[in-house]
Amino acid sequence: MHSLESLRWTENLLVHHAFEISQLDGDYLEFGVFRGSSFIQAYFSAMQIVAGFLGGRWDAAGGKDDPTDMSKVWARQQWEQMRFIAFDSFSGVPKPGKIDSILPIFREGAYAAPRDEFLKELRKVGVDLDKVRIVEGFYEQSLTPEAAARLELKRIAVVHIDSDLYESAKQALAFCTPYFRDGTIVIFDDWFQFRGNPQLGEQRAFNEWRAAHPEWLVQDYLTEGSFRKAFILSQPV
Repeated sequence: MHSLESLRWTENLLVHHAFEISQLDGDYLEFGVFRGSSFIQAYFSAMQIVAGFLGGRWDAAGGKDDPTDMSKVWARQQWEQMRFIAFDSFSGVPKPGKIDSILPIFREGAYAAPRDEFLKELRKVGVDLDKVRIVEGFYEQSLTPEAAARLELKRIAVVHIDSDLYESAKQALAFCTPYFRDGTIVIFDDWFQFRGNPQLGEQRAFNEWRAAHPEWLVQDYLTEGSFRKAFILSQPV
């Protein structure tokens, strides 16, 4: 594992804060990975948090009934169990449907990058590929119960939806719903695309999801840059 100091660059990233809130409980899923920059950020953000526990950074938080060595055991177990799962066609954006064509921002085939290029970028920075899973294909064919079973999905800590389009975001949310748990963070990479119109793109997909799933409490969390926004999912008590 990299040293704590070498990983400090992640501390101001939205995804780093998302892992802190979700407490590393579950897998990281990213829909639309392109060449891997945000996927790499997520990997090293989670690693930095674990390295902090293992390095004793939060030792002072432990009480008499919560010895430091137990927090270190917990952190190591969380890291060992966590997978980083990439979903992408590697052929670019699918043909925009009726809703996504209202404002033609994304053309078919945009953001295409070969799978090998994605893996090359991960190897270059030292991502452990044993912790990486890849589901290749357009979502309407690849996001199936069978795919979830093969992945042995149980819990999602953080999901990053960078699907650009309404239809793709809708499919990603439907796939993830059975594996959301209290404290899951949902990050939308293009929340304010389509001129910020809530009836288009990822905003429309999430607004529809919220209406269909009133059993989930949704809290605004953080924004990053011009387009990225995150939410916390909670279960009523």
